[in-house]
Amino acid sequence: MNKIAVSLGFAAFAGMMLSSCSQNSQRGNDLITVDLAKQIEAEPTGLDLAEARIVAHPAVTDSTMLMPAYRWNGAKLREVRDGRMMLTNNQSMMSFDEADGSCINSFSHQGQGPGEYVALSPYTFVGADGNWNTASSGGVKVYTQGGEFVMHHELDSLLEFAPLAGGYWAVLLREFGQPHTIYVYDGQWLRVKQMQSAVVSRSYTIDHTRVTEVVDFMRSNNFVGIMQSDTLMAVDPEADSLQPMAVIDCGEYSRPKEYKTLEELRDNTKRLSFTAFPVGKYLMVSSCMGEKAWLQFYDRANGHLVYSNTGTRDLKNYSVNYPIEIDGTTYPCNTTTCVDGSTIYMVVDSDFMADLTGDEDANPAFIALTFKD
Repeated sequence: MNKIAVSLGFAAFAGMMLSSCSQNSQRGNDLITVDLAKQIEAEPTGLDLAEARIVAHPAVTDSTMLMPAYRWNGAKLREVRDGRMMLTNNQSMMSFDEADGSCINSFSHQGQGPGEYVALSPYTFVGADGNWNTASSGGVKVYTQGGEFVMHHELDSLLEFAPLAGGYWAVLLREFGQPHTIYVYDGQWLRVKQMQSAVVSRSYTIDHTRVTEVVDFMRSNNFVGIMQSDTLMAVDPEADSLQPMAVIDCGEYSRPKEYKTLEELRDNTKRLSFTAFPVGKYLMVSSCMGEKAWLQFYDRANGHLVYSNTGTRDLKNYSVNYPIEIDGTTYPCNTTTCVDGSTIYMVVDSDFMADLTGDEDANPAFIALTFKD
């Protein structure tokens, strides 16, 4: 989903352009189609296809509690690896034992000196080597799991980046008024290739207010995709070009190519926004419109809807909750971008956990939702 910055706030928008020639070439017979306009109102189905379990609650060992996951600097699960939950929270990078939830380490390098950051970037990920990589002014800073500063990789005009399978990185630079190029870097942050997209970031004025549309990735912790028109294009580090994965059609709920008024921009009750990435043999699509939300999984082989769960969205903080039942208790869960094979990790807000446990200082809990093959 794209991010729209206006002087009065932020709204979501997908700025996408694709020529009719390239669009037709992407609609092969082996490309699945997800018709969100028809499927979003589908009754809950396939709920027995997924099994859920609670991952140990993170236990912070000092007075600092984890911030709400819906905040931009709140608790974000980045990776579950070697028995560790690795997440970012406010200015810190943190690791917890998955078995008992105890805090293994927590560190922050906020400051103005060498190897420090003014604020921890939301684009902070765990590399294939287990090191932390975070976007910073002019590039990417790297830290070990224990917090030791390793190095700074210079990347001028860095907009954002995300991890790819095989230890690679997909990078988006600040390019406006022309189609974006996706740059692929290896684990040592050496550029190995580039892929041309047909997506353009642009600016225009509404009622004397400047609106800037900035392309954003659709990502998990090992996948990066970008929407071209209605086609999800995957960044495959082994390929020389973007690979079409699925046509995702919002139909009558699609966003306009350009908003006419600020009221139209702010009115999200009639526009369907979504994010999508693969989870095992399925394509997960999490979508919302107004106060409604849908979590759906489609078979990547034939496009059939196999799982559909209806949730809600809070229009005050834009948090999304889907009901997941575990041992008779229904947990309101939001998706994370952390995927491990056929498992997607979800987060339960600390307010619910406080009510459930009676502990007002409860941290958010993480839930693993695993799909049967």
